[in-house]
Amino acid sequence: MNERVAIIGVGLTAARPATEHLSFKEMMFEAAQRAYADAGVEAHEIESFVTCAEDLSEGISIFDEYTPDQLGAAQKPMHTLTQDGLHGIADAVMQLRSGLVGLVVVEAHSKHSNLEKPDSILDYALDPVYNRPLGFNPHVIAGLEMNIFLHARGISQAQCAQVVAKNRAQALKNIAA
Repeated sequence: MNERVAIIGVGLTAARPATEHLSFKEMMFEAAQRAYADAGVEAHEIESFVTCAEDLSEGISIFDEYTPDQLGAAQKPMHTLTQDGLHGIADAVMQLRSGLVGLVVVEAHSKHSNLEKPDSILDYALDPVYNRPLGFNPHVIAGLEMNIFLHARGISQAQCAQVVAKNRAQALKNIAA
């Protein structure tokens, strides 16, 4: 089992409020080319691929049918997680540490900014029997759950706000955020 794992290259596209002029496929290709150049590898050297995104945000079902070509992953092991990039990294680490592969690409993206009504997508995250029929905005339900958590743990809203402020300040220092 391989004990050591490293990120050897990173590629990204610039963060923009909206990207109507680019498809997620074009953005994936651009980011992949940058990552491969940063790592000093060619697509044919990569043994496995993990993509991370949400089908509902893409506006199509089974979006991963459209991802192999952009990454150079045709005829290679590839799978998709409906999660964010951190889950993809964890997946890649497991593949690498198992010894099955030696080089994995993780691609994560979102075109959520292009949705006309983003909150309507959130409704699908709610329990269809108990929560969705109530018609509450998912943020209201999250707020109720947060109040229960704060009460149970003895944490104040001010403490949560401090964490948010610290994390936001750190994020603003990141030119790619």
